[in-house]
Amino acid sequence: GAEPFANFGEMAVTVAGGSVTPEARTAFITALRQDREDPRSRFYLGLAAAQNGDAKAAIAYWRDLTASSPPDAPWLEMVRSQMFQVAQSAAVMPVNGDPRHPLDDVTDDGRLAPIAQTAA
Repeated sequence: GAEPFANFGEMAVTVAGGSVTPEARTAFITALRQDREDPRSRFYLGLAAAQNGDAKAAIAYWRDLTASSPPDAPWLEMVRSQMFQVAQSAAVMPVNGDPRHPLDDVTDDGRLAPIAQTAA
C-alpha cells in the first residue's frame, strides 16, 4: 500500500529540515500510485510545488485534498493554513484555479510537471 512510501517520504522531508527532496517527491508519487487518495502524499506534493515556486499548483493540489477529505479530517486545519500562507506570500487568491490531483501532473518518467508548464 501507500503507507511505507508516504512514511519514507515524510522521514526524508523531516531529515531535510522540511524541504521536499526529489527522493521524497518520488516516494509520495509512488504512494499515490498505490492509493490515489493518500492525504499525506497529496499534502507534501503540494508543499513540493510551493517550494518550487509554483504556488498555483500547490493550491490546486491542496484544494483537491480538502475537497475530498471528510469534514472532520484531522489534517484539514493544517492544509488550509498552509494554503493561506502560500497564497499570501505569492499574492494569489486561493479560490482561483481548479482543484487538481498531483498524479494528473506526473510525466511519463515519473516526475511532477509544474502546472505552469502543463497549462495551455
